[in-house]
Amino acid sequence: MNLSCCVSIVSDEVKSLGYNPERYNLAAILGVIEVESNFDPDARRPGSQYCGLLQMGRLAGIDVGFPDRGNDTTAHLLGRPDAAIVAFLKYCNRYKARWRVPSEMATLWKAGPGSMRTVLGRLDEGDTFEDALRTAEDKHGVPNVVEYYRRHWNSWAKYVVEV
Repeated sequence: MNLSCCVSIVSDEVKSLGYNPERYNLAAILGVIEVESNFDPDARRPGSQYCGLLQMGRLAGIDVGFPDRGNDTTAHLLGRPDAAIVAFLKYCNRYKARWRVPSEMATLWKAGPGSMRTVLGRLDEGDTFEDALRTAEDKHGVPNVVEYYRRHWNSWAKYVVEV
């Protein structure tokens, strides 16, 4: 899938769902897509629960209303970039109280809502973003959160306006 097609789908879906395009920042979302699948709507490792353009897994799929089918809960997203983007946006919207700016939205996707509660608490206590991410990694056992953030942010930060 090419970048311009992805841009169009993300922009259209943010608009159709009535979400604020500044908060649901196009560049931040494209950064997540690049990190997760390198823009491949058919991405899935053999036996993995993570499927499609955004590599949505079982628990995130259940969170947005998909029936629990174990490792195949999100398999219907394979080859359907529009459906994968809508599911991602709905997930981020469900947990919109757990993120305030696009970099936090991207981290929510990697770390989950429990980790983001910890991150926001640490930020409110004065931690740097990376220190807050490290605390969440340790507390919640989610590996590579800091690396995920760096990969995402190094690619797309120049295009993202944090509101």
